[in-house]
Amino acid sequence: SNPALASEEGFADIWAMYLNGDKLLVRKLGLEDAFADAARRLAFVPVKKRGVRKSLSDWFFKPGEVRTGSPRFAEITKHSKRWQATLTGPERRLVKRYTEEAYDTFNLHLARAGKHFDAESRLLERLLRRRPQKEPVYSWRIMNVRSPEAKQWLKQLDDAVANGGEIIHKPFASTSTKPGAYGSYEPTPGSILIEFKSKSGQYIRDISSYKTENEYLIAANTRFRVVGKERVKFKIQPRTSPTKIVTNWVYKLEEI
Repeated sequence: SNPALASEEGFADIWAMYLNGDKLLVRKLGLEDAFADAARRLAFVPVKKRGVRKSLSDWFFKPGEVRTGSPRFAEITKHSKRWQATLTGPERRLVKRYTEEAYDTFNLHLARAGKHFDAESRLLERLLRRRPQKEPVYSWRIMNVRSPEAKQWLKQLDDAVANGGEIIHKPFASTSTKPGAYGSYEPTPGSILIEFKSKSGQYIRDISSYKTENEYLIAANTRFRVVGKERVKFKIQPRTSPTKIVTNWVYKLEEI
């Protein structure tokens, strides 16, 4: 009921300030106890094993990363509006249709055949490369390694880490500027988390049918260098089950 928390962006701004040590506004709003309790529930599991990151909050909210309410996020939002102004009605509908249904057909064909499914898929890649970002954007996605395509992709990532090589991400990459914002972007057992740093994409929240995803859509056939990977332990609390401890590999990719 607090007006300051009426919007998703307003809450995210205050939460980010709180995590970064600025608690004055939280005190003024009378929310210190509630935020402290939330921080305790999201407390991160102490890790003794060397080489495993123990702090989720430091990783999500380190300086320079894009997050709701940050100066960089404001720049990306403005860039998105300028990019949207260049789209025709049919082009805008194509982007929206991708978020609803076309993503499956487009990406499966790109992953298996290595080429676009049709003219619309090719057009979508061109649209996403129109007006590229001035500065790289950080975004994330979870990938469950079950399908043959996902297993092959994971092998390519590991080979690139071992050999310092490059990869071409054939499909479009639906990523989020808000890791952990909702179910599909939360760490889960048997999944990997990919951190992208790229310019060849667009923030499509205003067009997407699923605005809570805060989707940053990266163009198909984008070249990346895999700069490293690390093991991260997450403490998560699913809505319908007790708290779980999940250990995931986090792969970091930078566009070339």
